[in-house]
Amino acid sequence: MASKSKSKSAAAAAAAAATTTGLALPQKRSQPPGLNENEKKIYMLIKNREGMGISQPDIRSAINLDIRTLYKALESLQAKQLIKTVNSARNKRAKIYMDFQCQPSAELSGGHWFTNGEFDEGLVAAVRQSCLTLIKTLGVATVDDLISSINKCNIFVGGITEAQIDDILQSLKVDGVVEELKSSGVGDFSRVPVGKLCYRILPDKKEPLTGVMASIPCGVCPRISECTPDGIISPDNCVYYQAWLGF
Repeated sequence: MASKSKSKSAAAAAAAAATTTGLALPQKRSQPPGLNENEKKIYMLIKNREGMGISQPDIRSAINLDIRTLYKALESLQAKQLIKTVNSARNKRAKIYMDFQCQPSAELSGGHWFTNGEFDEGLVAAVRQSCLTLIKTLGVATVDDLISSINKCNIFVGGITEAQIDDILQSLKVDGVVEELKSSGVGDFSRVPVGKLCYRILPDKKEPLTGVMASIPCGVCPRISECTPDGIISPDNCVYYQAWLGF
């Protein structure tokens, strides 16, 4: 009895210390109620994959179940809104299962410029046009200028990020439409702090590029610098480039 009392006192003291210091005591992960053993195994497997998700063949390989039992369990978990299916930008035929509360990783979804596994040409074109219009209006524009302006237009749900603006600016630089330079603090640069990076339209490129070349995924690819004809990343094995070509 004395031993139990000491254990309870120690636990109470630990809880009080955690409350005082603002630290939360670790809690065990509980599984959703009402699941049978097969559903529990499948649910935890999917949940642990987080934003990467997992395909049905991989689930079946990890958990030795016959196909009928697996289908039934997956359908039950979906009906209970514990898991969902998402598209993969890398393999459009693959159905990926994911925890209902998770968002697809950039690797799975394709990144900023993919919607439901498809390269969103319209979104890229809209952001490019917005950037070019503001740069032309201001003479020179900073990344902060572009973020503020585009977010006011509500083009992006939840707001555009600096990384997304950088993607667009890099594509415009590659296309020879804008140039990157540091502010001198005079003339068109008078409102921009000296030394801050900004962008302006090149003198012989007053009109923005339009048409099919403006939508090429290479322009907004974050790994374009690593892409070479004979490299691990190349136009020959890029699923996004092949999809753009219509192969």
